[in-house]
Amino acid sequence: MKGLFGKDRVCGVVAAETAREMRSQVLLGLRKTRTLELRLDYLRSAKERKAFLSWLGGKRLRAVLIATCRRQEGGGLFQGSREEQIEILAQAARSGCDWCDVEIETAKRISRSELARAVSPARVMVSHHDFRRTPRNFAGIIRLLERADGHAIKFAAQCHSVSDSLRICELARGRRDAVAIPMGEFGLAGRVLSLRMGSALAYAAVDQATAPGQLSLDSMA
Repeated sequence: MKGLFGKDRVCGVVAAETAREMRSQVLLGLRKTRTLELRLDYLRSAKERKAFLSWLGGKRLRAVLIATCRRQEGGGLFQGSREEQIEILAQAARSGCDWCDVEIETAKRISRSELARAVSPARVMVSHHDFRRTPRNFAGIIRLLERADGHAIKFAAQCHSVSDSLRICELARGRRDAVAIPMGEFGLAGRVLSLRMGSALAYAAVDQATAPGQLSLDSMA
């Protein structure tokens, strides 16, 4: 059955420093899945981002594409301002990306309508990442994500026990719009289990991993 992100719930993560490497990873990833996350924050310069998005806009690939340009405060590599981040995501939407992943650190500082207009016609997934631990107060974080009024939410956290991993997987149960990502060594099995428990997506690296415990696309597809 087709889900919120298309028929393929394993999302290949494309991350590289150059447009050429990104293009190669996109084509490689599409051999395994038709759902890809494009980590634009990994590109080393504005010139490389422009070159990659220009290529992407000319291709119009038959795939579900998720654009991410995560700032450092949200656990990414992008060093620019929030305004620059949103403009890059807007460019990605114009180049054919169906979704934009916007971390809560950015989403909570911009109005819902402004964010939606900026990245239209792409849809918004609002995400939270904790690379240190699994928070105790899931409910408060989920409410914060939901208040941003995106089309989907994503919750990713570092696990220090199997129990942490299971708690994160449970967040997706009974929902179509939630992505649950257990990270770290204790989250390895949970990345697969989360799909069974209802997570809209599981992420897998086309080449380099972008999160602790992220499996390869070859191993998950």
